[in-house]
Amino acid sequence: MIRVRFTKVINGKVRLFEADGRVGESFAAREFMQQFGLASMPKEGATGVIVYNGNYIVAIASDDNRYRPNLNSGETAVYDAFGNVVHLSANGIRAVSPKKVSAQAPELELVGKVTIVGSLKVTETVVATGGISDAKGSMELIRQQFDGHHHNDSNQLPTSLPLEKM
Repeated sequence: MIRVRFTKVINGKVRLFEADGRVGESFAAREFMQQFGLASMPKEGATGVIVYNGNYIVAIASDDNRYRPNLNSGETAVYDAFGNVVHLSANGIRAVSPKKVSAQAPELELVGKVTIVGSLKVTETVVATGGISDAKGSMELIRQQFDGHHHNDSNQLPTSLPLEKM
């Protein structure tokens, strides 16, 4: 095994790398193997570990302490060089991005209480099977007030209640 510093990683079906190893040692067009389901493109200057058997040389690990978040014992994080972090800790899972977080699926289910700190923009229909409330009351209270309201006609006599209930 040799510790190397990557000088280039080349994207493709088979990811390749170029790196410098021990003094006077360099590697070019060698395979960069990664765990199934995880993929990364280390930046120039990231470190790695290569193994070799004769002329077969393959990178099996990479790291870059320039971007690695601090973790407590037992924690895990997925991170990149741009400040995006998914942090798994004893307090739960926290996703942080300096730009935008996007989830794309035909359906997304969140189980439990959801708190949104900031505004909420909905571009399609909102359907609620439970009550809806804001700081001044509930939709149920609004319905009761609407359904029981009337106006005064020109003689100041009350009109009938709305024909259609809310």
